[in-house]
Formats: sequence, C-alpha cells, structure tokens
Amino acid sequence: MSPASNTLWEWLAGIQPDERFALCAVLVVFGTVALIFIVAIIGQAVRSIYQGRLEDTLKRDLLDRGLAAEEITKILAAPFTTPHLKPTRHGRSAPKESGHVLVE
Repeated sequence: MSPASNTLWEWLAGIQPDERFALCAVLVVFGTVALIFIVAIIGQAVRSIYQGRLEDTLKRDLLDRGLAAEEITKILAAPFTTPHLKPTRHGRSAPKESGHVLVE
C-alpha cells in the first residue's frame, strides 16, 4: 500500500501516543492563533463599514442643516476630542469637576 493511499486515521494510528499529544498541542496552538487572526480581520472590516456609515449619516445630516461642503470638510478633518474629560494620572479620562452637587 502506498503512503498516499493511507487515510488520516491510519496515519494517526501509526504515531506513538506521546507524539500524537504533541501534534494535537501544536495544532491547537496554531488553530487558536489562526482563529484570533481571522476574528481580528473580520472585526476590522465590520468596524470600517460601521465607521463609513456613520460618516455618511453625519455628512447627510450636515448637508440637511445647510452647511457648505467646505465647512463639512473642515468638520470631518478636525480631530476628535472630548473637552468635558480630563486625563487622570493613570491615563484614563475622568469627568471634570463642575462645582455642581447632585442632591436627591
């Protein structure tokens, strides 16, 4: 019988149990890395599509409000900032203190 005609199960039966375990461990590691890579690619594509739809909606809304194309371009080119948040010493953003107290 030629080696090409063997089935996967026949090939695995010829491998020692210790070698089978090592083979399975390597396959699990490579499979996990491949799965993470595929999920990252799909996630990036979905994010890109979602961001494009948001930008299109914003452009339509700004046009409906009567803004000129130059103004829309300037708005979209501006960096996104959140002025009501200030960075903390841990790098996270926390709300600025407004001096108002919430009383129930």
